[in-house]
Amino acid sequence: MNLNDLEMFFAIVRHKSYLEASRQLNIPRSTLSRRIQNLERDLNVQLLRRSTRQVTPTKIGMELYLKCSSPLYELTKRLSSVMDSSDGFHWKYKISMPYRAGLDFLAEWVIEFASAQPGIQFEIEFSNKNQSLIEEKVDLAFRVGPLEDSNDVAKFLWNIPYGLFASKEFVARYGLDTDAFPANDLESLPCLVARPMLTWKFIGSAYNRIIRPNNIFTFDDMMPAKIACERGLGIAYLPGDMIDKNSLRLVQLRLAEDLQPIIRKMYAYYTKQEFQSSVIQLLIEFIARKRLEVYDSADKFRH
Repeated sequence: MNLNDLEMFFAIVRHKSYLEASRQLNIPRSTLSRRIQNLERDLNVQLLRRSTRQVTPTKIGMELYLKCSSPLYELTKRLSSVMDSSDGFHWKYKISMPYRAGLDFLAEWVIEFASAQPGIQFEIEFSNKNQSLIEEKVDLAFRVGPLEDSNDVAKFLWNIPYGLFASKEFVARYGLDTDAFPANDLESLPCLVARPMLTWKFIGSAYNRIIRPNNIFTFDDMMPAKIACERGLGIAYLPGDMIDKNSLRLVQLRLAEDLQPIIRKMYAYYTKQEFQSSVIQLLIEFIARKRLEVYDSADKFRH
């Protein structure tokens, strides 16, 4: 049996399509079909059900995928690490992190960790996507979650308290009461929205409320929303960690109703196989300690 044939089979199951799998693997569809036939002949079982509209795994095909796709990925990654090394054995780890957290501190902390780990190679990517770790060949992903549709292991790292912020000039222009701000005003006053939070959720003791703000700007990142907020363009819903408590430009708006801003959570996501890696465990523990040291001692907004 050829291990490459197995990887091709796993790609078809992941993408639910011969065509898409052939595109991802960059091989002709006819070659892919022939290799799957070889695999089924070698194993003496039918792995896929084919129809004119879709391709689905058989019961034994799905069992093979669930039990073997992760170990095969782990094996090929380790073998690649050995083959790619010209001066000895090196471990390679791909780390994914959100744009804002990555640029602000996470990438720097991973670099600091790597500097004390000779012989370990890291690849860092910035992404806000909810991605499959195995499909994207990611060993560890930092994400704001929880991710409801994720099958990966999730380790909670820290809370991310949010708040409503506006510039002092904006507050004066609209005559806002910063200690009793009506939530309904978010639907009419200019607001600055950063994806993926196109709607703003607030938590109450008796009920929660979701508001669709009057967004005059929509950004892919929190930082431009903060800059626009500082320039008096509108109200922004931002992580408190981004705002210096002694800021001369921004003030926090506290809601008049029994509502509080949300507290999002940062998680480390990894596969069950990667959890066996001491490097992944050590990196997660290092990041958690750095957060405690740096941010919990900083003078930032808190609830």
